[in-house]
Amino acid sequence: KSLALEEALGRKEGMASDYGNLGNLYQTRGDLDRAEEMFKKSLALNEALGRKEGMAIQYGNLGILYSTRGDLDRAEEMYERAWRSMRRSGTRRAWPVNTATSATSIRPVATSTAPRRCTRRA
Repeated sequence: KSLALEEALGRKEGMASDYGNLGNLYQTRGDLDRAEEMFKKSLALNEALGRKEGMAIQYGNLGILYSTRGDLDRAEEMYERAWRSMRRSGTRRAWPVNTATSATSIRPVATSTAPRRCTRRA
């Protein structure tokens, strides 16, 4: 209902957010094709609006999705795009989510002490 309302009002930022949320829902349900479609719609709207942070979040979501599918090369590409978009946006708000996901999905932690080091730094 939220997406329909945002569309009716022409609020593209809200639509981008709703598409991303629907992508997360479909991914949780295991419908990865539909999730990918929603993430890409959100990404396209964020790109059109010049919203780098929104783009970063959707690149991160696509990275998680590709990692789930076992396509680690594509996942890594999305994580890199997410990082670059966040860097260009000037904010660090979404970095921990994308960075943590990237680190655990693409390059598993080699030692059991790594999580403690991360916790101490935070």
